[in-house]
Amino acid sequence: MLMRLAQSHLRFGHFEHFYYRREPEKVQQLADFAIRHYWPHLQQDADKYILWFRDVVARTASLIADWQTVGFAHGVMNTDNMSILGLTMDYGPFGFLDDYEPGFICNHSDHQGRYSFDNQPAVGLWNLQRLAQSLSPFITVEALNDALDGYQVALLTRYGQRMRQKLGFMTEQKR
Repeated sequence: MLMRLAQSHLRFGHFEHFYYRREPEKVQQLADFAIRHYWPHLQQDADKYILWFRDVVARTASLIADWQTVGFAHGVMNTDNMSILGLTMDYGPFGFLDDYEPGFICNHSDHQGRYSFDNQPAVGLWNLQRLAQSLSPFITVEALNDALDGYQVALLTRYGQRMRQKLGFMTEQKR
């Protein structure tokens, strides 16, 4: 028996489902549900939706940076496999790099290498862009793009922290 346990199985694809069915009120209801259950401190904030999305961006960036620093290849990073909470989920075909091989593909059906190890950061951003599109009926495009602009900084910051930890460096020194 295989049992998957997670705080939530709410994924980017759930929001897309209602967006593509042209049901923006259900997208917003789902966002309200997520905020109420997983970001309750934002419920009363006038900017709760964009604050929530910024946190989703940061969590996703952190998750992917963690993957990259341990050589984890997800295999199928579509929006239905991306957790709104920044959790690793549904890694059917997955793998770990034994030796550093940036183009490593662990999914036998990924002939073009869309989900190769070195593409994971870009695919994470692409998935966040799809989520942003789904939220665009009630969050301005400018605010969504501004939040997405924070992805690379969050990813590189977390990546740097994790790599320093692995090497035993306690402080960051810029040159």
